[in-house]
Amino acid sequence: MSAIEQQDSHRPPSDGGMAKEEFIRVGTTLYKLVNQPRLNGGFVKKRIAWNNETLRQDYGKDYIGSVPKY
Repeated sequence: MSAIEQQDSHRPPSDGGMAKEEFIRVGTTLYKLVNQPRLNGGFVKKRIAWNNETLRQDYGKDYIGSVPKY
């Protein structure tokens, strides 16, 4: 493996390699919306309680303002 290939192998893909994560805020609680796989091959949409500070650290302080509120 050349030095350039080795250097690039540690970089994340340009699209982040993951689907865009969705968050909602209900009252004062943040939820991450995820699709949980089922045994039959389908998916169930679930809400996972998420920490405000974790969201701020991962996405920056301005991201929380763009989370839909209900």
